[in-house]
This record gives sequence, structure tokens and C-alpha cells, in this order.
Amino acid sequence: MEQTESTATSTDRHFVAAEITAAWPEVFPPGRLILPEFRHMTLLFLGNKKIPPLPEPSWKLPPIGILGEKWIFLPEETPRVVAAVPTFIAGEKELLDYHAQLAPKEKFLPHISVSRGPFDTKAWMEFTCHIPFFIRGVALYKSLGHSNYELLWEKKSLLPFEEIEHTADIAYIIRGENYHQLCMHALLALSFTFPQFIDYLKKIPDVNSIENIVKLLNQWIAEIDIREGIGLKAVSYHATVEKKETLEWTMIVDV
Repeated sequence: MEQTESTATSTDRHFVAAEITAAWPEVFPPGRLILPEFRHMTLLFLGNKKIPPLPEPSWKLPPIGILGEKWIFLPEETPRVVAAVPTFIAGEKELLDYHAQLAPKEKFLPHISVSRGPFDTKAWMEFTCHIPFFIRGVALYKSLGHSNYELLWEKKSLLPFEEIEHTADIAYIIRGENYHQLCMHALLALSFTFPQFIDYLKKIPDVNSIENIVKLLNQWIAEIDIREGIGLKAVSYHATVEKKETLEWTMIVDV
């Protein structure tokens, strides 16, 4: 979507946000939940000011991480929102640098609002989960009220993974700029369906080939299966890496 410079009326409210794709759980503590497609990370609130030309983020593949390990209540004095604070696995510096471009004088607390009041504060404080996520793009929105927004401009990130059709198995296109990132994004892809993989996102060793990645993933599949059972057999060794905009690997998982 092309960006155009525009002005705002006295009643318009505009903001720049990071768009979030996450494996949201189906059940949350009591509260007025914001629809998943409208959950975002605000980077710059413009209000009704003139909309300036917006820079594009520097990353090719997006920041990724985990949500749900910590919840905060904003504003602190009279909380009206429950928000998830991200634990970044990769890309935090690039996100902070992008925010500094947008708003060099503003403090930045990365968070994603999930619920509005009234909500059960105690239940949310005790609610711990592990939600994998990535930033699928940055966008300019106009607020329509009641947690609804109109998209005015966006710059999409290259997806770290995409699930694709495959007979009888699960398959993904995995993207990365090096083998470590391929391994990280393969784990991220699996974590969206099988949350048992999330803990491994924080302990990826050095890998220098697809064979090493497949061996590592199969080791972890075996560990999970012994510990609690999982509906996966193994990642296939029959794979090649293509050099496109980034490295691309078709990961096939036997089920």
C-alpha cells in the first residue's frame, strides 16, 4: 500500500503501530477482549496532527518473540487496559531503532493491548502463558473508536514462515538470512501449532547446515514425545535451501 502525506481533521486520531501475528489462546481471564486482528503495538501516537512521511523499518525478516509471560495494567494510576509485554527472541534492537526514528524524544515501553476494562486484575496477574508472535508489518491507522481501526498505510515484513499444503504431512516455507535464523524460524513455525517447542526458542545452538537443523529439531521432537507425547514423527531430511530474497527451506514434518 502506497504511503501518501495527508492532514487530519480535528476529530481524527491517527497512530503508527507494529502489526502482530500471534498464536493467541482461545481462553483468557475475564475482560473486554480486543479482537485479535486489532491487537497491535503502538509506536507513535499522532492524534490529529498532520501525518508526516513515515520511514520504512530496516528489518527484512521481522522481530519475533513470546507474549504472555508478563502482563501490565495501563495507565498505572487508573488501569483501563491489560497489555502483554513481549520477550524478544530476535529483532528487539531493530524495533527500538525504528521507534527512535519515529519518536526520538519519547520513551518506549513495547506492549500489546489485549483487553479493556472492566477486567479481573487478579486473574490476569496469575495468568501465565507462552504465546509465540512476530511483527508482520508496520502500519498507519485511523482510530474509529471502540477498538476498531482503519488501515491507511502499511509496510509488510517478509514472513518468517508460511504453512503450505502437503499430502498427509505438515509443511512450511521457512525463511532466514542464515542457518541460525532458519532454525529459529522453523521452531517458531512449529510453536504456533505445538507450544511444547516454545522453550527451545531460547536455546538454539550454532548450526551451519540444514542437516544440523533437521538433526536438532528431531532431537527435540524425540525429547517432547518421551516427556509428554506429540503428534509429530520427524522432520524430513529430504530438503534443499534456495537463495531468493533470503534463504528459503521447505520443511516437511511427518505426522
